[in-house]
Amino acid sequence: MLLLFYSLLRIFNFFYDKKNFLIILKDFLIILIFLLITLYTAGYFEVRMTDTLGVGFGVYKFNLLSIFDSAETINNFYSSWILPDIKLSRGEEL
Repeated sequence: MLLLFYSLLRIFNFFYDKKNFLIILKDFLIILIFLLITLYTAGYFEVRMTDTLGVGFGVYKFNLLSIFDSAETINNFYSSWILPDIKLSRGEEL
């Protein structure tokens, strides 16, 4: 999201101030290189393409709903007594 805002600001800056195109291109390439290095270090490219489309990153995936999901543990303890269980898709249940 931060990269999106930065990109929009740089594009608007280019149209209004008519700065050199090579300076803006250099900024985007530097950001892209650091982004690709960070993604590679985090292991993003080790995941199958089908897992990145919305299914998740395997068994131990974590999204925003995982904080509130009242999954049943081994001792029949639910992590949330207020919120109901969020139904997962087939193959996601442990």
